[in-house]
Amino acid sequence: MAFRQIVFLVLVFLPMLLAAFAWADTMLLSEDIADLRDHDGAVSQSEAAELELRQLKSKISYLETIIEDRTAEVKRKDGGIKQLEKVIEDKSNLLASLQTAEKESLEVKERIGEVNAHANELEKQILNLNKEIEAQNRKKDKLESQANAAEEKIEGLKLKLENLRKINNEQTSRIHKAQRALQAAEEEMLKAKLEASSMTKQLKEVHGARLPSSFSAHIVHCQSFVLTLWNQIGRPVFNPTIQEALKQKYEVEKWVQHHLRTIKRKWFPIINEHYNAIVDNYHPLLQSFSTRAIQYYHVVHSTIKRHIMNIRETVDPYFQEAKMFVKPYVDQVSEITEPHLDKACLFMKPFSKKVIHYHQKISKNVREYHSLVQATLHETLNSYELTKPLATERLVQFMASILIVLPVILLFRTLLPKEPKKRHRSSHRSHTRRRAKRANASK
Repeated sequence: MAFRQIVFLVLVFLPMLLAAFAWADTMLLSEDIADLRDHDGAVSQSEAAELELRQLKSKISYLETIIEDRTAEVKRKDGGIKQLEKVIEDKSNLLASLQTAEKESLEVKERIGEVNAHANELEKQILNLNKEIEAQNRKKDKLESQANAAEEKIEGLKLKLENLRKINNEQTSRIHKAQRALQAAEEEMLKAKLEASSMTKQLKEVHGARLPSSFSAHIVHCQSFVLTLWNQIGRPVFNPTIQEALKQKYEVEKWVQHHLRTIKRKWFPIINEHYNAIVDNYHPLLQSFSTRAIQYYHVVHSTIKRHIMNIRETVDPYFQEAKMFVKPYVDQVSEITEPHLDKACLFMKPFSKKVIHYHQKISKNVREYHSLVQATLHETLNSYELTKPLATERLVQFMASILIVLPVILLFRTLLPKEPKKRHRSSHRSHTRRRAKRANASK
């Protein structure tokens, strides 16, 4: 702006300066003329006028040349002023752009400062999260160690329970054996009594009189001897063993119930807590693993599909050529077998309705059973948190079809006769010594 004001003042004062120069020149001419008049008083007025005119013309021409020079200078200065105005505009534009750039740089610096502050906050948060993760990992390790210790204790208690159950079962089996032996002895005694009574009856019927006193006395003596043996040896040995076995059984049951109560009261909630903690910790890992597995599956599927398409494109012309080559032979075979197939269809027509009916019935039952198996599998997979991501329709259908097909395969394997395995001849030759051939007597 100051430069523009200077240029404006120069343009205003230039004509004034030119006018002042012209006025000074005229004054000098008038002084020269006066001097000439003073020196040459005798010069005539005409000569003076001519001189004055010449001087004036020369002055006018001089002034015109000066004016032309001044106008050329003014034009040049106008061009310079215009160039300077353009330069000023460019400089002002540069200043404006620099000011805007400076403002933007200040804004960028402020934003960078904000971003750095946010990054520092994020770094602090990351450090805190790493510390929390380390603490959680330590807690998890402690919980896992506690869970392992609890599992070991539970396994030890289970072994003790199994041993006690074995002892209890052995004692119960011994008691049952003793009871059976007692029952067998009592049955044998009853049989002996019945046989004795039947023998006495038969003897009475045969002889028609009383038995001899010696025989009856012998029978009574045998009975009393058996009873005394049982009362002296069998019962005092058998009764305490049964009582001790019953006591031990009662004590074992009591001890087992006590330990089962302690396990249910103390260890089961701890195990549930550890299990829930482990599930909560590893559930995101399983989800990420399942998502990555699905991504890898899609990637592999896309790559394999590409290769299969390439293989199909390469194999298709060969397949078409083979088709064209085989087509006449297929037509000949179809022409030859067509009448035989018609005869077979006519022969099988009365049996086909029954076959279709039974096939529809079997397929309906299989479909119902398949849907039932699918529903149960879906419910069981959704009931557990670990198996929830596996409860997809395709996997459930595949598992249900396997469960349906496996029993059929096993049934066929059991019903169909197995082919006997062929014995492979061993490559090892027997190292027994060969007998030498006898030489003929004629030789």
